[in-house]
Formats: sequence, structure tokens, C-alpha cells
Amino acid sequence: VTGLAFEPDLVLYGYVLNDPQAFSVESAAIEALRERARSAPLEAEPSAWRRILSHSRLFLLTRHFTPQRGNARTLRDSLPPDPAYAASRGSDPAAYFRRLHESGDSAQRLVDGLATLGRIASEQGIPARVVVFPLFSDDGRGPASPADVHARVASIASRSGLAAIDLVPAFERARATGQT
Repeated sequence: VTGLAFEPDLVLYGYVLNDPQAFSVESAAIEALRERARSAPLEAEPSAWRRILSHSRLFLLTRHFTPQRGNARTLRDSLPPDPAYAASRGSDPAAYFRRLHESGDSAQRLVDGLATLGRIASEQGIPARVVVFPLFSDDGRGPASPADVHARVASIASRSGLAAIDLVPAFERARATGQT
């Protein structure tokens, strides 16, 4: 809804298979960085700037990648482990992502979120697309996403009036032609 003030011509929602998780490592990291920016002294930034910049995700992420600030340690020590990352290291990572999308609160979050996006896009007359990103194997062989989960997301998007673009075929073509 916030983005409507920018009068978009098109909305692209980059969907990753861990999106329906209750836990968001990215959101938790941003909050930890925001708290650190508000409370830690910043030598080069006056306190008014610190308060203003603590609301900027770009600023917080930039500071995160500045090692002398100690942000990497702050994040490592303050965040719970990401369940999707832990699942992707197991013997059947696809099983975790199937469970997320098949039933329960996580599946309902997906349905509700895409329904809301579809409703807002329709009301505002803005085309919207769901771009489904693949999972990648640690061994570099390319996409390792479960096709049934991608199909489920595309089906839910379609029922919500949204077109889905599955990127697995594009990544597979690029890999097959040596463009990766």
C-alpha cells in the first residue's frame, strides 16, 4: 500500500520459497541493525542524522557490511537460526518448502498475501506479476526447486488475478548454454 504513492505502472513481487515462513531473517536483521543504529554512537554522524538514518534499510544494510562497526557480530549473536537455511542443509530440503506451502498458517499467509496484492492491483488498475525465484543447490548445479511448489504458487497467484513468472526455466536454459 505504501508504494501506491509512487503511482507504479507495474508491480513485480519477487517470491522466494521461504516467503510464507513466520520467521524472517531479513526482517529480524533489519530490526537488529535499526536498534544498533539508534543506540550506538556514530562518530561521523550527528545524533539527528542517526535517528533519521535508522529508518533507512539501505543505510542499515550498508552499515552491516562495514566490518569495523561490529554489525556482523551483532547480527550473528542476536538472530535465531533461519529454519529455511537449516532445512536446505538437510537430506530433503524440498520437503520443508512443500510443508510451508501445503497447509497451516504459512500456506494461509501465502493465500492471504497474494489475494491482498491481487485485490489492490485490481482496484488501482495496476498490472502485477509474481516472479517465482528458484532455490539453488549448494553444489552449483543450478536450480533445485521443487516444481510442484512453484506450480502451487503460480496457481494461487492466478486465483488472485496475478500472473506468475517462474524463473526456473530461464535459469536452466542459461546453465545449459553456459551463460551462468
